[in-house]
Amino acid sequence: LTGTDWSYLYNHTPFSDTGGSGWNSISVTVYILSNKWSDGGSGGVDYWCDGVSDGKITADMGNSSTECDGGIYFRYTNTSNWWRVTLDGSNNPERIELEKNELGTTTLEASYDIAIGAAHPVEIIFDGSSITVKLDGTTRITHTSSFNSSATKCGVNFAANDNIDNFVIDDDPGTSVKTDWLRGMPV
Repeated sequence: LTGTDWSYLYNHTPFSDTGGSGWNSISVTVYILSNKWSDGGSGGVDYWCDGVSDGKITADMGNSSTECDGGIYFRYTNTSNWWRVTLDGSNNPERIELEKNELGTTTLEASYDIAIGAAHPVEIIFDGSSITVKLDGTTRITHTSSFNSSATKCGVNFAANDNIDNFVIDDDPGTSVKTDWLRGMPV
């Protein structure tokens, strides 16, 4: 992602071949800061784009402190029904987590202990009832659930000082053709 510091993410036009709607603010504004997404330290920001019920999301997730309690959402319907992958630094040990929110109740579906600090490349593959989460190129979580499998919204949530970069949605988990929602061009 490149852009002028403190420019709004919703002004960044995504490239899309999935029919997605682009970026929309749910709450506080997301900025471009040092060529990455940032909430400017305020936290609590959601952005969504439509179009992908089965696919793959890749991104670099990190935090300017030692945790990333925001996350990447997929198969999102509304604030009460979604899937999310987060780097959680509030636990000891720190961990990557797969969470599900069904009818307003969030449950931890799976986790893997890691050391958080610098940005980590994260890959989330969701295809039918299968969900796979890779961290640093290695599969760390596999899970099976048909919950919300037809939901098509994907996005991010920020906690204070999070940053996410190189966010890419691939609308077909079995191919290498990618829809790059942030950089404005195919990868």
